Amino acid sequence: MIQSEDYIYSKSAVARMLNIASSLVVRVEKWANCAFVIIKGKRPRFWKKFDFLLHFADWRRSQSKELVVDRLMPDVFAVINEKKSSKYVIKIKPDAIVCTCEDYKNQNKFLPTAGVCKHGYAVLRKLGIEKLSEYIKDNGYQKALDSFNKEHSAKMRVARTDAYSFAVQAPTNIYYCDLHPSIIKCSCTQYDTKKLNSEQFCAHGYAVLSYLGFTGNQQIKDYKLGFEWLVDDYINKEDEIIGINQAMNDEGEELDRLRAEREAIEAAKLTEEEDAMNCLFTAQSWGTASKAKESKKELEPTDENGNYIDDEDRDDDEMIDYYDDKQSRKYY
Repeated sequence: MIQSEDYIYSKSAVARMLNIASSLVVRVEKWANCAFVIIKGKRPRFWKKFDFLLHFADWRRSQSKELVVDRLMPDVFAVINEKKSSKYVIKIKPDAIVCTCEDYKNQNKFLPTAGVCKHGYAVLRKLGIEKLSEYIKDNGYQKALDSFNKEHSAKMRVARTDAYSFAVQAPTNIYYCDLHPSIIKCSCTQYDTKKLNSEQFCAHGYAVLSYLGFTGNQQIKDYKLGFEWLVDDYINKEDEIIGINQAMNDEGEELDRLRAEREAIEAAKLTEEEDAMNCLFTAQSWGTASKAKESKKELEPTDENGNYIDDEDRDDDEMIDYYDDKQSRKYY
């Protein structure tokens, strides 16, 4: 069982620092200003406490290199040790890297202030940071959140609904963002005015910033400087768009009028052609009927003076002979 006396000042720590077997370390005692160490076959020595503290961190940092880190949420990570098939959950905070492993629990139990376990160092390495002090000093927590939000904002679709409002489509929902002089408020967040301005930008806010053309490390600062221009430019463009739409509507109405006139002209022309065809057909019909009437008259019997004789005035035999004679003369 680990005790507070040998948690940092341990035989295994001395063996690792001297690169010897742990069995050769006979004794390690924590004194007021140093550590007293006895190695088998060698003279006793006094060791600086600071060396043990450095080794405590360096050893965990070196062990973290073989761990796999998976980001679950903006401030939550899963750290996997594939050799041991173990998995621990890490939560980052502004001044700490909290882990669920036994080593971190022992640090809280035996040390005045908990440091970082090997799983925590794996997360820091993923964030591009080496030491906890650097993480705290350079506001690594906020930078980690910002990097996550920026990364995920690139996968979102943004639509501008008016001069100040945007709709942002995330994978599972649609969020609404409003422009303000120093922040972009989103429907996904409850805002605390005491926080830093950069903390007011969620992933949807960063998606809006990218949509507006603000990128890079200075995008929030650039947004604040260009806020009034963004709104005025949209309003001016909106008026221009309204004018263009009105011109397009007028042009469309003119095209409809011209199309209607062309259709009316074509319809009138078609009607005239139909009337002309009807007149021609009627004239041809009258001509055919007149020719038939004249042909019939040629076949009718006449007297010596050329006058037509009614059928009633002649008997049937005479009429037959007469028509036969007329037909023979016509064709022969």
